[in-house]
Amino acid sequence: MAQQTVNFIDLFSAATDALQQNRSQLNKADSYNGNHGDNMVQIMEVVQQAMREKKTADLPSQLEYAADLVRQKSQSGSANVLAGGLAQAAKQALGEKADGLPIDLALNLLMTILNGGQKSSASSGQDLAGSLLGTLVSGLAGSQKSTASSQQSGGTDWLSLGLDLLQSSQDAGIDIGQLAQTLVSGTEMGKSEHRSQSGQLIANAALKMLMSNLNKK
Repeated sequence: MAQQTVNFIDLFSAATDALQQNRSQLNKADSYNGNHGDNMVQIMEVVQQAMREKKTADLPSQLEYAADLVRQKSQSGSANVLAGGLAQAAKQALGEKADGLPIDLALNLLMTILNGGQKSSASSGQDLAGSLLGTLVSGLAGSQKSTASSQQSGGTDWLSLGLDLLQSSQDAGIDIGQLAQTLVSGTEMGKSEHRSQSGQLIANAALKMLMSNLNKK
């Protein structure tokens, strides 16, 4: 069976919609400046703008340009985190196109972006993902491991089973919102309440899209 894929820019579009719908709530959660929702919507719109402007380029070039454009157009702390994540994701996406991106690699890249490009070791990965992911991954004994992400330079070891994770969460009946919360909890975006909320919205929207693609024959 052919490997399921996704258009990476569609993930940002879905994330933007989710953030837009929750903009006021995110602004209220921001006890510092009261504008986190506004900032996050702007950042996601800038990323989409950058990727469309470079639509004929490969994915690394699109992500690098998006990182630069985010830095230029927003000086917020969240912009700095996500710009760093976009730049690191560009290094992991060598040879890839935004359209037709393997689902497991798409999940890895998304989490790299939410983690601000910070590298996670295999040992810290278990703490980062928490008991939910540990349970899911431990249930994959005998399953064929996905290798797409592990072949990328600087890939995050703790999500090398991204595709299998999605499949297992389906089989286990895991709530997508719970999975998104667990994934974001140990990332840079998960270190403050308002960023954690926006990170979960992004992850939740992306996971729903990846699940939908996974169900397609």
